[in-house]
Amino acid sequence: MKILICGIGAIGERHLGNLLALGYDDISLMRTTNNALRTVEGEFKTYSDLGIALADRPDVVFVCNPTSLHVDTIVRALDAGSQVFTEKPIATSLDDCDAIQTAITRSGKSVMVGYNMRFHPALINIKIWIDSGRIGAPIYARTQWGEYLPGWHPWEDYREGYAARSDLGGGPALTLSHEIDLLLWIFGKHTDVKARSNTASSLELQTEHGIDILLGFESGVTGSIHLDYFQRPPARSSEFIGEGGRIEFEYYSGVSKLYGPDSPEPIEVYETPSDFDRNGMFINEIKSFFASIEAGENPSPSFDDGTAVVDVATKALQDAGIQQA
Repeated sequence: MKILICGIGAIGERHLGNLLALGYDDISLMRTTNNALRTVEGEFKTYSDLGIALADRPDVVFVCNPTSLHVDTIVRALDAGSQVFTEKPIATSLDDCDAIQTAITRSGKSVMVGYNMRFHPALINIKIWIDSGRIGAPIYARTQWGEYLPGWHPWEDYREGYAARSDLGGGPALTLSHEIDLLLWIFGKHTDVKARSNTASSLELQTEHGIDILLGFESGVTGSIHLDYFQRPPARSSEFIGEGGRIEFEYYSGVSKLYGPDSPEPIEVYETPSDFDRNGMFINEIKSFFASIEAGENPSPSFDDGTAVVDVATKALQDAGIQQA
């Protein structure tokens, strides 16, 4: 299996290390800088031109460059005959998603989107609880993720990273879109989207500092999503409310609590296994991706899943009056 990784920032380097750990060794890199790798040792064939890199006919391309570059990289990789794993979000607009769909149809290849939280054991268990009716018919859900952007990569100026720059496809709505994918994964197709942005923090950003999104779903469920770059300490939690109970999840403790309709105390508690390693989610998504390729099946999260997230994020930005670059 010949693999090309496009973009060797933090997530690209994580995937490189995980691919090596899984036994893949025919790996080349497409990058525009010569910064030393921080966590991985070794020498790798390196390209600075995507056309030349793709001419080497990689079987698989990992797209880990800034969001604004995703559509061009994905389309060219598909047209070169490669299967594609792309980091989230898949693109910054529905027009870009349409271009990718055309390339998928033309090439017959597939695209998986890196929403690794679908591989978190606690969230897998929560979906099982909801799908099996443990809280009755779902009615409402809310989820939040707030984390101080300058603390993400202390070794670099946060103002120059893609997450802070609208021209590179940054901003919480797109960069923190795991929470959007979470609600779409659990509740299915959305209908309407409303949003309000926040720029009240002292952070120096070209994007929104935070955003609150309201979602409607075809099932009648409504959802609320809060995303921001300014919370200290970080906060990440979810709540799911049904006619017959409620689920609470706190990401940093890894604990999920299931409440019955009349129980002040949880009737069941799920604790993420003590040996859980966050990196395990990334390893499991890679395993899932390659298993889908081997089986000739559409990977999950799929291109359609990624497109649905882009639809929500871009509509939210539009409703909040934020002009995308």
